[in-house]
Amino acid sequence: SVYISVNGKKYVFPLSDICFLPLSATTSELFAKYIHTQLKESFTNKTIKVKIMESESSQAIYEE
Repeated sequence: SVYISVNGKKYVFPLSDICFLPLSATTSELFAKYIHTQLKESFTNKTIKVKIMESESSQAIYEE
């Protein structure tokens, strides 16, 4: 299990429901780049554009 405490509240998640990502921070920009890198390994001859929407007015786009 993974135990997390935030603002006095405690949460418990089964380890099978958790996926730890090798990111220095949890930003949409870093997440978009991470997804792009993973997809690029399988689709080497394709142009890939990853778009992460946080809200209607906030998004991150990563492409190479």
